[in-house]
Amino acid sequence: GSIAECILRTIRCPVLVIGPKATPSADLFRSIVLAASLETGELRSVQYATCLAEYSRGKLTLLHVVENSGRNPTVQPELLEGHVLQQLLELVPTDFASRATAEFRVEHDKPGTLIVARARSAQATLIVSGAREEGTLADHSLRATLAYVIQHSPCPVLCVRGHVV
Repeated sequence: GSIAECILRTIRCPVLVIGPKATPSADLFRSIVLAASLETGELRSVQYATCLAEYSRGKLTLLHVVENSGRNPTVQPELLEGHVLQQLLELVPTDFASRATAEFRVEHDKPGTLIVARARSAQATLIVSGAREEGTLADHSLRATLAYVIQHSPCPVLCVRGHVV
């Protein structure tokens, strides 16, 4: 709703949002889906997700969604996916596997829809997402990715803003 949108735009600390379809789990960090955009300003969300997964010895699914509408016909999808997978692998600390498990996914679809679908299929107890400084929920449209995820997620969503400069 509009209160959550206002909070996400103004507060600098991470915000846990429990949307209308979310059912919080007693074991909140057991299975985490990280909606990874790979933008430099959103790397803080990766730090939170990996730390929480390690703390709970849980499972972390790093998901990067390539939106179908902007496909570049000059780039082969396999090359793009390989490059993005490599970037996802580099985000995780080298000793992560000794304390938690990780799954890396690159998929093509509408980001909001796919993030929610993967959260359901992974039986996620938490989604971690970056929250951009400008325009995160500015248009009040349910089509905006973060708004869609919050409205449709089966679990709470931790929105993490980038570092304050």
